[in-house]
Amino acid sequence: MKKFFSFFIACIMMSTLAFSADLADGSYRAEYKSFDKYGWKPFLELVIEGGTVVSANSDYVNKKGKLKSKDAAYNARMKKKCKTSPAEYKPLMEKQLLKKQSAENLDGISGATHSFQNFTILAKSIFKNAKLGKTETIVLD
Repeated sequence: MKKFFSFFIACIMMSTLAFSADLADGSYRAEYKSFDKYGWKPFLELVIEGGTVVSANSDYVNKKGKLKSKDAAYNARMKKKCKTSPAEYKPLMEKQLLKKQSAENLDGISGATHSFQNFTILAKSIFKNAKLGKTETIVLD
């Protein structure tokens, strides 16, 4: 019985290590090729260490390099209209991804449907490249 239990624990530990090793360590970035009709382009950056995503940074940038989450006027307008803003939903999406270690089964953000969809598409692209160890920036149409 002890041998079976030890073998069982070893299998669990090996499967956990295999899952972690599924993602190659490195810094990854995905972004869209073009700016949207409002002048913003979404991007996502992930850092993977030990096969685990340890940091996530998502936002939109305009042609001047300004971030949407830091644009007070934009955040105020969106908050009034949609009851949320990039400054509020950005950390929620990032935290979910870090917790789940996946782009799958993330909970949508009410009022930020389009941004959540972009975030998910960018994350899936990065996870695909991270499994292959490709760290070059991904540019999506």
